[in-house]
Amino acid sequence: MICNKEISILVRVATRDIDLLNKIIEGYEGIALVTTEDAQQGYVRLYTAQSTKNYLLEILKTFPRDIEIVCNN
Repeated sequence: MICNKEISILVRVATRDIDLLNKIIEGYEGIALVTTEDAQQGYVRLYTAQSTKNYLLEILKTFPRDIEIVCNN
């Protein structure tokens, strides 16, 4: 049995891009759970498994708008 440790990545996007980020991540079906932490400041946390972390980071690199990875643990 493989147990994947859940990790989170905190990103910051423009407030208008929060919904776009959520929809793009939803399109990857299960890659991450998206939670808005502070909509006014554009902080969004993505919860993913250790086994899919690098794939998620690659997806974030191709995000069509400005995105800042604030915390990646």
